[in-house]
Amino acid sequence: MWIPAKYLRGRVIGFVLLLAAGLFFLYRVREVLVPFFWAGLLAYLLVRPVRYLEERGFSRTKAILLIYFLGAGTLLLVMALLLPAILRELADLANAIPQYVGFYQSWLQKVQYRYQCSILPDTVRQAVNQALGRTEEKAVMAIGNFLEGLIRGYSALAILIIAPILSFYILKDIELFKRRFSAFLPTLWRGDILTVLAEIDEVLLGFIRGNVVVCLIVGTLTAVVLGILGVNFALLLGMIAGVAELVPYFGSFIAALPAIGIALLESPRLALYTLLTLLVVQQLEGSVIAPKIIGDKVGLHPLVVVFALFAGGKLWGVMGLLMAVPIAAIIRVILNYIYLKCLED
Repeated sequence: MWIPAKYLRGRVIGFVLLLAAGLFFLYRVREVLVPFFWAGLLAYLLVRPVRYLEERGFSRTKAILLIYFLGAGTLLLVMALLLPAILRELADLANAIPQYVGFYQSWLQKVQYRYQCSILPDTVRQAVNQALGRTEEKAVMAIGNFLEGLIRGYSALAILIIAPILSFYILKDIELFKRRFSAFLPTLWRGDILTVLAEIDEVLLGFIRGNVVVCLIVGTLTAVVLGILGVNFALLLGMIAGVAELVPYFGSFIAALPAIGIALLESPRLALYTLLTLLVVQQLEGSVIAPKIIGDKVGLHPLVVVFALFAGGKLWGVMGLLMAVPIAAIIRVILNYIYLKCLED
């Protein structure tokens, strides 16, 4: 059927304007979208297990409830095993922070005294003094923000309760949402958009699942080896190492700093053993664990990954570091598809 160019152009402009208005509205109410974001992510990860159970004869509702039951049971078991130890380590950490801060303040003062007696020019010494002062302030501020985040954990608890409820309704009607979304797309672009979304889905699913498994392995391995070495707060440090694995290349460095710093309070020898052990763990992760589990799911050059991390951290802080690589992978899929379409034309 022939469609006048003027009419087609009007539909395209209307679609773009409607999309822009929708994105602007979502930006304005972005604070209330946090539980919906986590609910959508949870539904995205569970939709395939739900379909698997449906193929085995379960109804959609029963499949969702069964997966929720198994997930909740696993979560409660893990919490029963780990939560007492985590709370104990958090209490010990809160009590030990003044001692740690005092130790490193004393160490910084010794460093300052030694270079004050050196032959460095006054301008250089002043610059170093200012840098050390800023470093000390940022360290204290980081510790305070960490503890404040733990105290404000009620918001995360609220999301933990609300997100599965929202996710249930998303999973229950996900096929309806997909049909309506497909019908909403302009007929001219529908096939291309759905093809691109299918490619993005394949990349993201492999990336998310693979990284979750790698984070669990690295976090567990780090906690175990630090516990064997006798480093304090091994469980918390293992959790930090697991979360830090979400940041490519820099995650190992982020996880190593607090572990080595805490070990140094015990003895330089323990700090050296901790450093060597973490190097072994990271070598295993980089050469064995990650390649076997994740492979090259995102298809990005290391330089692109580093640039994406810097850009994400600059624009959105910690959340930008976590989201940088998936967003870069999505952009790669879109640009690659556009490039191939241009070659066809």
